Amino acid sequence: MQESTSCKNCQAVTAGNYCSNCGQATDTHRLSAHYLWHDIQHHLLHFDKGVLYTVKELFTRPGYSIREYIEGKRVKHFRPISFAILLATVYGILSLYFHTDVAGGIKYEFSESGAAAFQRLNEWASQHYVAYMMIALPFAALGAFLAFRSQRYNFVEHFVLAAFLLGQALVVMLLFFPLNYLLADSPLLKVMSTVVAFIGFGLNVWVNIQFFDKLSRMRVFWLTLLSYLIMTVAMSILSAGGTIVYLVFIYLTKA
Repeated sequence: MQESTSCKNCQAVTAGNYCSNCGQATDTHRLSAHYLWHDIQHHLLHFDKGVLYTVKELFTRPGYSIREYIEGKRVKHFRPISFAILLATVYGILSLYFHTDVAGGIKYEFSESGAAAFQRLNEWASQHYVAYMMIALPFAALGAFLAFRSQRYNFVEHFVLAAFLLGQALVVMLLFFPLNYLLADSPLLKVMSTVVAFIGFGLNVWVNIQFFDKLSRMRVFWLTLLSYLIMTVAMSILSAGGTIVYLVFIYLTKA
C-alpha cells in the first residue's frame, strides 16, 4: 500500500499517484532537461499519445473511436477542439507563408460587387483561418444534429463529433497542401479542391456509418448528405447577410 504524502501543490494528504484534491502528480522531481522535453511533448504537442493517437484512430476506426470518446473513454485522445485548432493553425500558417488560396480556386462570378465581397472574405479567411474554421464548426454540428436527431445525441455531442471530423479533414488538406501550392496558378487547382472535397465527404460518411451503426449504410449516406445541405444553407444565409451588410456599408460611405 502506498504511503500517504502531502501534495506539494495544495498540501492535501493523499496516497495515490495523483492528488485527490487538485489532481497534481504526487511524484514530482527537480526540474531538468528531461522534465522540459517531456513537458514539451506531453503538454504542448502531446505527441506521446495524444495527437498521433487521435490521427491514427481517425483513419483506422474513426466512428467507433469518437463514440467511445463521447461515452467517456478520453485519456488517450487529444481534446477535439484543441485538435482542430492545432491543425487549423498549422494549415493557416502554411497558407499565409506560401500565399495559397484557401478557397481552392473557387471564384465568385455573378457580379462585380459580389466578386469583390467574396475576395475580401477569402482574404479574411486566409488571415484568420482558425477563426474561419471555428465559425464553420457549429454549423457542421447543427447540420448533423438536425439530420441525425433521431439518434438522440445532444448538440454538444454533435459539436465534438464535428470537431473530430474537422480535424480529420484538416489532416487530409495538409497532405494535399504541396499540390495546393504547386497548382496555385493552374486551372487544375479547382479540380484538386473538388477531389479533396469528395474525399472529405467520403470520410464523413465512413465515420457516420461507424458512429451511427444502428442505421443502415444507405440511410447514413442520405442523412450525411442532408447534414451537408443544412450546413451549406445555414452558412450561405450567414454569408449572404454579411455580404449585404458589407455592400450597404460601402453604399452609405460613398453616399
